[in-house]
Amino acid sequence: MSVGAVYLASPVIGQSAAAAAKQLVSVIAGDPEAIEYVKPILNFIGRETIVVGGDVSQGKSLFAIPS
Repeated sequence: MSVGAVYLASPVIGQSAAAAAKQLVSVIAGDPEAIEYVKPILNFIGRETIVVGGDVSQGKSLFAIPS
């Protein structure tokens, strides 16, 4: 990870009741070192963090509906 800003894509899945119970699911993509840096925060707010790849465009990959 270089000095400066790093962009990560991290949609969070869950409704307000899940948020209150710390049961959100985070889907994250981007720089692997940056992901490891923020993972403790995501794990604090949710029950699971799913890493989907190093390209931030993959951050929405779990939302794709197969045809």
